[in-house]
Amino acid sequence: MDKLYPCPFIHPGPRKFYNPLTDKTLTANHPAYGYLKQILFKRQLQGIPFSVKQYLLCNGWLVEKQRFDSFYLKYVSIETHTVCNQACFFCPVSIHPREKYFMPLNFFEKIASQLSRYSHTIETVFLNNYNEPTIDPNFTKQIEILNNLSLKVTLLTNASALTPEKSEQIIDVGGLLHLSVNLSTIDRDEYKKERGKDHLKQVLNNLAYIKNRRIANTMRIIVLGLGDRKHLETLEKIDNFFRNSLFEVRPFLIDDRAGVIKNSARKQKKNGLLRGCDHIGSRPVQHLHIDPYGRCILCCQDYFGKEIVGNLHEQSIEEVLQGAKISELRKIIYGFKEPPKNFICTGCSFAITS
Repeated sequence: MDKLYPCPFIHPGPRKFYNPLTDKTLTANHPAYGYLKQILFKRQLQGIPFSVKQYLLCNGWLVEKQRFDSFYLKYVSIETHTVCNQACFFCPVSIHPREKYFMPLNFFEKIASQLSRYSHTIETVFLNNYNEPTIDPNFTKQIEILNNLSLKVTLLTNASALTPEKSEQIIDVGGLLHLSVNLSTIDRDEYKKERGKDHLKQVLNNLAYIKNRRIANTMRIIVLGLGDRKHLETLEKIDNFFRNSLFEVRPFLIDDRAGVIKNSARKQKKNGLLRGCDHIGSRPVQHLHIDPYGRCILCCQDYFGKEIVGNLHEQSIEEVLQGAKISELRKIIYGFKEPPKNFICTGCSFAITS
């Protein structure tokens, strides 16, 4: 048992360790915590009781061989089309718009069927990335397909096309796990300036209809901004506007999307060795991002799709997530191999570095 190694994906944190491969946390008050800390930082297995080694091995903290073709599928993003009806200053679409393309419904059904095999680990399926999902003509059908397969849906939207009729259709097909509406202002002139479209009136009308309708288990208004005084003042205004409704109002900092957006609050780090990813879990271990063409992309921050890890027209989901490409990227992201020049994770604000 002395020939054991720490799991290569362990995330160190303040008085705890997290393993994205098992989705388990080991806190400082656990008897094995100090021993795992010794193993990770001193690379020392000697003197550790047999029972502790056995516990750490059985729970995935130690492994007999460090492998990089393993995964724990927890979050899925399916971008069903390339269209957005706005051009927000905080989104790459405003700088680099894309050609119109919609994923065929039969291909979506094929993907959903494969995902159902992982329904016991998948927490949610996001129906968007850089598009506005509600303008897809198959949008409510897509939700119905996922719900029927016990795959819970999260919708991130600007709500401009989330009409009362569409909201009722969503409720009729089983509703959502999470609804998150991005809203950066309730001033009409500012809205037009920030998003390139005069949609505020219809957005507020759409939200007024569902503000006391349980369309999702959790319903949030995300107030985007730079964390400055203006952001805080806008947050207070929107919070007051949606008081006594089902909506929680929360702030959210605009990030630079791996360097694409210049006016942002979360910016790229400029140094440090890569030691993992901590962007809603671990992107290379726990996430699957699918674009409208069926390509699987390493991360949602990769707007231009530079790091393609597979293609669902040619491979199964399992083949993609156990494939040579993503396994190699896991080695790079977790510091077992030098990253290439201009690698997307190098400097990312969500990267774990040392």
